[in-house]
Amino acid sequence: MGLGGAEGLGGGLFFSAYHSRAYGIESPLELADERFHMNFFYIGPEFVARLFFSDYWSVKTGLGLGAFFSREKVRGNSRLDYGLDGWGGHFQLGLEYRLAEHVGVGVNGGYVLGWFPGKDFAREFFSDDGLGELGDSGKHEGLDGCFHFFVTGGLRFYF
Repeated sequence: MGLGGAEGLGGGLFFSAYHSRAYGIESPLELADERFHMNFFYIGPEFVARLFFSDYWSVKTGLGLGAFFSREKVRGNSRLDYGLDGWGGHFQLGLEYRLAEHVGVGVNGGYVLGWFPGKDFAREFFSDDGLGELGDSGKHEGLDGCFHFFVTGGLRFYF
């Protein structure tokens, strides 16, 4: 969502949500028939640039930083029900065709990156799972997070 439908610079608000669920099919046996749920949410302001290269066609880019939230759980297992919050960033690039002064159609793609500074959620939530590659201390330095690619399309409204 950008401010202004004409060529130039603007601002907007970007929101992305992702939900996935699946049934476990591998060991350990106590998880084999459980349903896994993963939810990621990102919201943040964005800087938008638009360039028209004809009367109808334009390219739009967006870049921003915001808040990233994740929640993962296994139904019926409170040990595997947790959420992590952190910072996020996004980038998107799109191609749009203007149908009228305030309406267009387009397609865009990009990514959302979420990171959790100082979190080692593998050790924090699964301390007895044999993750020996993390070392004897049980911790490693750096950032844990998620990287999500997306492709969207549809109507665009300029105001």
